[in-house]
Amino acid sequence: MKILALVFVLLMFTPIAASSQYIWEAQNSGTSSEFRAMDFFDIDNGIVGGNNGVVLKTTDNGENWTSFTTLPQLNGVSNSNWVMGAYYKDINNVMLATRTGVVYTTTDGGTNWNQVYYSGVSGSGLSLEYNSGSGRIFVGRSNDVIYTDDFGLSWDSTNVSGLNFIEDFSFPNANQGYAVGSSGQIAVTTDGGVNWSSMGTVPGTSYLTGVHAFDFNNVIVIGLTGFISTTNDG
Repeated sequence: MKILALVFVLLMFTPIAASSQYIWEAQNSGTSSEFRAMDFFDIDNGIVGGNNGVVLKTTDNGENWTSFTTLPQLNGVSNSNWVMGAYYKDINNVMLATRTGVVYTTTDGGTNWNQVYYSGVSGSGLSLEYNSGSGRIFVGRSNDVIYTDDFGLSWDSTNVSGLNFIEDFSFPNANQGYAVGSSGQIAVTTDGGVNWSSMGTVPGTSYLTGVHAFDFNNVIVIGLTGFISTTNDG
């Protein structure tokens, strides 16, 4: 799920058993970048990404953060290095999606980066999600979805009915998944993301920003102005 509005500092929490409370501790990121993406491949190793191409990494569960890379901005393309989605597969393999639909990968731990996709459309790299059941990676764009089965070497695209500006995905298994975005719309797939159909509008909000499916029936969505809604019947 996309991580929104992590600005200036990174926060982590630690459970306090005696009081059953959580304490949040600000972590110094060393940057004022507006973070929009985060992913961990295990409990210790994670990355965050934001505007100006800033990508940081941690190897100690978020206690300390160091520079991982700074993505370049394409000539004449505003916000082309604003990281909106991240997939940290393992210590060597990372995929990043930017606001203008540029997708980058590294297979050597960040030493070299490859531009594996570029749509040229603003707002076309708004989300990135890995389906652990199928191994397929999805990038939500302004009006459709691109996906890859080979870590960006080749791509297919598909329309998500009723959705513009796809903000988030969630896949509880290899075949079933949800996508959310503008106008409070939610869409569903039952074939691994090849085809999507609209489930209509979730009442109470005009824009959905996140979704998490615990299974195909139990789903939670979030949106603007403090909106949270759940369902237990799909």
